[in-house]
Amino acid sequence: SPPPPPPLAPCSVSVDSGPCSLTKNGTHSCVTSPGFPNDYPNDKGCTITCLPAANTVEAFDVEEETSCQYDYLEVNGVKYCG
Repeated sequence: SPPPPPPLAPCSVSVDSGPCSLTKNGTHSCVTSPGFPNDYPNDKGCTITCLPAANTVEAFDVEEETSCQYDYLEVNGVKYCG
């Protein structure tokens, strides 16, 4: 099983590169992949930055793949995958 997530500092979210969408609603932000909730396209990546404020990862879903080579969520240098 994956390691426990590292503690996250509060942050303000921005999408720095890639085709992801950022939606802000008051103090909440949501980042989604292209075509969400449908499957995302091959060979796409997004760089998302958190700058100090509050954050929570409520859910993420990637293709089952244990090596974390292709589909993963990386937080503070730690990769999380299926």
